[in-house]
Amino acid sequence: MMNQYLIDTEFAIQSLFDIVTHELDQIAKLKIELEKHVDTSNRIIAEAYYVTDQDVDDLETPGVYANRHGYARHLFEAYSIKAKIEEAYNTKDSSIRTLYGSILQIAKQGLSSVYGKTIQTAFIEPKSGESIHNIILQGRNQSLHYEEGVFRKPVNDCFMNLQQAFGSDFDITIEENKAKYVVLNVLGWRTYNEYLTTMQQLLP
Repeated sequence: MMNQYLIDTEFAIQSLFDIVTHELDQIAKLKIELEKHVDTSNRIIAEAYYVTDQDVDDLETPGVYANRHGYARHLFEAYSIKAKIEEAYNTKDSSIRTLYGSILQIAKQGLSSVYGKTIQTAFIEPKSGESIHNIILQGRNQSLHYEEGVFRKPVNDCFMNLQQAFGSDFDITIEENKAKYVVLNVLGWRTYNEYLTTMQQLLP
């Protein structure tokens, strides 16, 4: 029988996963669009240098020649579009990290409702050696306090092990919300069902 907390939070957590899945799809499209405009900018720069080098005469400086042929305007437009896409990408990425932080918060509350402050060690993440319970707890704590830039020892110790096991995405000296990496790369919760499988193991 499913734990009552999991039943009570089912709609909320399913909704969070639905929203974050949509946002991940949107950010993937933005990344493709961003790469396209980076390529466009690079092509315009290369073309401008080539044409300027080939065709400019002694009566006109390369900069004036390139500007007269519209390269400066095209490059400005490409950079402007690129800047807007980058802004949209960063906004969505921040939103996604916050959503994953909310997922960790709900998971943490469920664990606290059963175990209080006692951290269960029955289920271990094999690469880092950290317990799943502690990863959820310290991931939530980092997500909640990352803007302060100062963490308690349990957070530091946990993320040091995660960084050694999973790489620099878990370096908490970089001031950013790590919830996305914790949920996706460590816990492997890409869907509600994957979350539920883990939580059913942790909650009696």
